[in-house]
Amino acid sequence: MGSDIGKKVINYRWQHNVTIRELAEATGLSSALISQLERGIGNPTLSARVSRAEAMGITVSELVSPAPDNGSLVLRAGDQEVVRQDEFLTIRNVLVENAANTSLSVQQLVLQPHGSSGAPQQHLEEECLYILRGELTMVFNADQEEYRLQEGDSIRVMPNRLHTIRNDSDNVAVAMNIKCKVKY
Repeated sequence: MGSDIGKKVINYRWQHNVTIRELAEATGLSSALISQLERGIGNPTLSARVSRAEAMGITVSELVSPAPDNGSLVLRAGDQEVVRQDEFLTIRNVLVENAANTSLSVQQLVLQPHGSSGAPQQHLEEECLYILRGELTMVFNADQEEYRLQEGDSIRVMPNRLHTIRNDSDNVAVAMNIKCKVKY
């Protein structure tokens, strides 16, 4: 477990360009303890783990959970879960979500000709819709703003914006929906 915590601390420092001293100041822990943890030695108290997780913007569970092996992050086409399927719309998860305690969700949307995603929805998370094939219309219902999107186009949808998508064409449209799930 210690080496997983150490790797997470090292990755955090590298990604955020933070020195051991700066992380020590942010957590209230000693530079020596952080250095030991990065090397996979030392036995931090629960309060030290809480301090480090808070400084890194993650939960203690995320800090102490073992990192998944690469093989557990592969999702084969035949194993993709269909999360919604109706007359017009099929949504399937195309990313392993439960193996890595991730905040990322990736879904493939297939929208039939002249179909829509149904009633307007809003989400707590930010999302991005990327058009792989065909064209879709994104409708923001509060203002009835419409944006026609074609293959290769993308649109960001900010949290809590009421929206729906339509396929006004005679062809099937395929898109990727990428969400950054809210962490509690």
